[in-house]
Amino acid sequence: MIASGNSICKVIILKYIIMSKEISSIVKNMKKYRGKMGISQDKLSKLAGITLHTITKIESGATPDPRIETVKKIADALGVGIDDLMK
Repeated sequence: MIASGNSICKVIILKYIIMSKEISSIVKNMKKYRGKMGISQDKLSKLAGITLHTITKIESGATPDPRIETVKKIADALGVGIDDLMK
C-alpha cells in the first residue's frame, strides 16, 4: 500500500517537531550547565576540544542537528551525560 502525500507530510512534520524539541533541550541544557560551571562559550569550546564557532552555532540554533560526537564532547566537558543535555 502506498502512503498518501498527506500522510507523508504529517510524518515529516511530526519528526521535525520531535527533533526541534530535542535540539531546543540541548541548547537550553548547554546554557544551564555552562551557567552552573560559570564558563563562557569560549571556555566550553576549549574544554570540549571543538571550535567556538561550533558552540555558538549550536547555542543559537543555527546548527539544528549537531553530530552525536560533538554532543558527547560537550557533555564530557560539562561533566554530564548526553542524556542530561537531551532531557
